[in-house]
Amino acid sequence: MYNAWDIADTIYIEQIYNKTPSWANESVQKTLSDINDASFHFLYLNNDSKRIRGGPLIQDICMNMNNSTREQTYRKVKMYSAHDTTISATLAFLGINYPHQPKYASALFLDLYKQNSTYYVKVEYLNVTDSNKAYPYLLNGCSAFECPLETFTAIYQPRFPASVEVECTKKVPPTPPNNANNKKLTVILCTIVFVLGILIVGTFGYFYCRKRERDAPLLSNGSFSQIA
Repeated sequence: MYNAWDIADTIYIEQIYNKTPSWANESVQKTLSDINDASFHFLYLNNDSKRIRGGPLIQDICMNMNNSTREQTYRKVKMYSAHDTTISATLAFLGINYPHQPKYASALFLDLYKQNSTYYVKVEYLNVTDSNKAYPYLLNGCSAFECPLETFTAIYQPRFPASVEVECTKKVPPTPPNNANNKKLTVILCTIVFVLGILIVGTFGYFYCRKRERDAPLLSNGSFSQIA
């Protein structure tokens, strides 16, 4: 399922250039697209995958915005070039995760505004190829499209990943033993061993009896006459 994009992308390009094979009809393309969209959605459902894959980019953007408000940087624009999976991960980290593969030339905008003495962040997503219109998103925890930078930072900063060394050395706690399941497993294994034992003994007994029948001497005609 997670490799569905490989086929879906190929068919999509072939459709653009009118090179689609005969089997890739409209129904097949719709099914491929649905599977592909679902794979992108489930790729970042886990909180750790959102944090590790999408967190670093938002962390960098958030740091740059805060530095700008303190006049520690004078850059007006910072652009990132990335893959569709990067956009999906970043959207998922922001809480904008719905089943879709970002189209070619998709773009995610995070703009910093200043009104009076307050700074605001606005998130917009251009999710189509043949349009220049980006759509604003209302982030969870914000009351308007223009979210105060202080609020934006407070929402997402606790979710930012630690250093690579820390993240890669985290250990998953061991799963506590389940005695009930262990007992069930023991009973099942014993039953399987018992049944296999009976089958093996029965098989050997069958072939042993057949071998004795083949090796036993046949009675001659003379023997029959003597018995008579």
